[in-house]
Amino acid sequence: MLRVLLVDDEPLALEGLKVLIDWQAEGFAICGECASAAETLKMLPDAKPDLIVTDIRMPGMSGLELLNAARQAGFDGQFIIVSGYSDFQYAKKALQLGVAGYLLKPVEPADAAVVLSHVRSKLFDRETEAGQRQNAIQRAIGEMLVEGRVSNNGVPATARWVLATWGSPLPYPALQAMLALFKDDEATIHIVEDKEYLVLRQKAGEETQDFNRVKALLKQHHRRLNVSEPTETPTMLFSLRKQLADRLDGACRRELGGHVDRLVHAIALRQTDEGAEHCARLETFCAACGTHTATHARRQLISAISGLLKDRDEALKTFLCAQDADFQTLCRLAIELLAPAQERVSDRMEHYAREHAGERITLSGVAAALKYNPTYLGRKFIEERGICFREWLIELRMAESAKLLRGTNLSVNAVAKSVGYEYYKRFLKHFKRRYSAAPEQYRRQKL
Repeated sequence: MLRVLLVDDEPLALEGLKVLIDWQAEGFAICGECASAAETLKMLPDAKPDLIVTDIRMPGMSGLELLNAARQAGFDGQFIIVSGYSDFQYAKKALQLGVAGYLLKPVEPADAAVVLSHVRSKLFDRETEAGQRQNAIQRAIGEMLVEGRVSNNGVPATARWVLATWGSPLPYPALQAMLALFKDDEATIHIVEDKEYLVLRQKAGEETQDFNRVKALLKQHHRRLNVSEPTETPTMLFSLRKQLADRLDGACRRELGGHVDRLVHAIALRQTDEGAEHCARLETFCAACGTHTATHARRQLISAISGLLKDRDEALKTFLCAQDADFQTLCRLAIELLAPAQERVSDRMEHYAREHAGERITLSGVAAALKYNPTYLGRKFIEERGICFREWLIELRMAESAKLLRGTNLSVNAVAKSVGYEYYKRFLKHFKRRYSAAPEQYRRQKL
């Protein structure tokens, strides 16, 4: 829908313009109403009209003077002049100034429809030409980035150029939001190799663009902005692109090793949940840096896991056959292949509990010692033993305490402490629940 701004110092005339013409049927939406030329000039930047319909005679500044002032302010849309004066000189002067139409008061809907049809054609032609011109500039800037040459196609020779990149291409809605941060036709976005670039062109002498809003938008998509120094030579965009790409690739390579090392460490300790988290972080990191980084990450990961499986020929063969899979699949497969035959996580937990029988034992403590996620460890124990770890630990302690009561002369307090009970009342409660007798009574019964 095209946007129209109505201007008239007479309230009744302004209301008549709104009511007498079916703007929606003519393809227009009213974006504002003004009572003076000065008010119109203030509203222009926010209203962004395609068409201004104005009275020719107004106090302070006439409609024709408004036309000149609006053009100087950058308005490139169309004008329709409305007047109660049928003097041909007004119409002639208005047409000489590039007015698209002239209407006499009172406005007749049929006359307005003819003029608005003409205006629509001019506006559509303008949009087509602007689109073609913008496409030509887009192609020319692309050639500058890829080949370092400038085509003779309207690219401003005196512009101030700034180049920026954030690595891997953004989703289309994010690109639209990015372009909306800049003035019309001031910024273009290009993909070269595996990275996305923003080319900002400004008039020479303009203040340097503030990229804080761009950084905030990129942060939502896990990207970091790299910006070049400004240049007034378009062909410099080619070398600036290479410099930015090298800078980004270098920073990514320096960080990549840490991401891969943390993932390999989790795999070596067979930490399934932590491995999945590290995979997600690695995938996000590679998306921000570009496909080259993902390729390097895959090579490093496959090399490291192959080293862990070097003494297991069949497992190594199985892993290498799946090397084109995503990081999450490679992580799960490597953990599965590294696990010794018949090994159960609950067996390792039991071994730890028996070795530390006289100490305070918690699921979190066991998980920290074995380098597992506590939630995963608790779930895995139930899967393998059919009982939660806490209840199993109580059973283990009760069985050990009963064995000590039967086979030693240790005091009941000493027995409780030796199986990990800090408080005797808790030991007594658990023992009576298990054996339906107090520890002293149980000892007498078994002697």
